[in-house]
Amino acid sequence: MRNQIYRSIVAATLGLGVFLAGAARAGTVETRTPFGRIEMVEEVRRRDPGEPPIMHVATEWTRLHLRWRSLDGVVALDVVDDGWRIKANIEVRIGQASCLSSADYLQYSGVAGEYDIAGEVRALIARLPTSGCAFFSREASAGYVRTLADGVHDFAVAEDGLRARAGDLFKRPPTRCLAPLPSPRPKKGQPEIFMALDPFELPPCRKVG
Repeated sequence: MRNQIYRSIVAATLGLGVFLAGAARAGTVETRTPFGRIEMVEEVRRRDPGEPPIMHVATEWTRLHLRWRSLDGVVALDVVDDGWRIKANIEVRIGQASCLSSADYLQYSGVAGEYDIAGEVRALIARLPTSGCAFFSREASAGYVRTLADGVHDFAVAEDGLRARAGDLFKRPPTRCLAPLPSPRPKKGQPEIFMALDPFELPPCRKVG
């Protein structure tokens, strides 16, 4: 069982998501650093003094992004490090059709020995035709995987820049949240135990070591 969580969101919901994202960024400052075709973005959001807090919704944050856009505008990749987790978001848009998919629990290359960023984002693009983006053909996804792979040097340099800035910004080791191990199956005759989780939170992280 893979330790990523994948989400596909139907195109009908995107309008509301874009509106909410725009509202949440009202007090956001972004600093951009290019690494060839990939851009590192430092995003700092501060809540206005008169802005009321919203339950279960963060109104202040600091995040680092690696952003890549295909030249034709079809595929958009955003890798986000918030100091706790690394997540990759992929959006595909062809005409009026669009879809989103994501992967959590990613790690910097050489850290924790699992699910490095570059390999996982290529795998995520390759899986799109079978994970909610039926309009996106296997041939098309393979082409974008090759395009991203051709820029592997830019990606490696950008990831090094991201890791260095994250160390300065978050003041913690580079290992990020590890996916929790699957719950052990109950023994024969024992009842299954279900744990209620906050719908706004992912399962807890697995400890390192």
